[in-house]
Amino acid sequence: MDFLVAGLTGLALAMDCFAVAVCLGSLNHLRLRDWFLIPLHFGLFQGGMLLAGFYLGARFERVIASIDHWVAFALLGAIGANLIYESFKKPKCERVATEKELFFLSIATSVDALIVGIALSLGDGSGIATGIIVGAITLFMTLLGLAIGKRLKQRVARISYAGIAGGLVLIGLGAKILIEHLFLG
Repeated sequence: MDFLVAGLTGLALAMDCFAVAVCLGSLNHLRLRDWFLIPLHFGLFQGGMLLAGFYLGARFERVIASIDHWVAFALLGAIGANLIYESFKKPKCERVATEKELFFLSIATSVDALIVGIALSLGDGSGIATGIIVGAITLFMTLLGLAIGKRLKQRVARISYAGIAGGLVLIGLGAKILIEHLFLG
């Protein structure tokens, strides 16, 4: 997987963390440690879950080798479609998450990274490099989301256009894998 695809994957996966960060940033009472812990949690979980999925998928590659491109297409398409669907829901954010809630938010926002990791393991590429890139982009996008949320305060957008773009990128990545396997492989 080249760096452009890894970067676009990272941006797509970071969109839910970005949306949560905008919501959390819109609250007036973020502490300095929140600016450190929230991006760190989201970045580590996104990168770690992608790596876990990548290596889990690699374990089962032989079992599904004949249909791996269809599996990757279906998984990425479903995650992308869900991200687009979720972008039309109004985010609910009333207070800064406790450490326990932040842990569960990190898991909830990175489940898609686990599935994308499985799908990516069926193609070419390095899981470690992609995981690091995804984690770093998520960390940065979370910081950006907190900053934007702080500037917006309570005027959080009804539709997350970033989430729609992220969903389209994941669907496109799935289509790319399918086309490469059917017509170029």
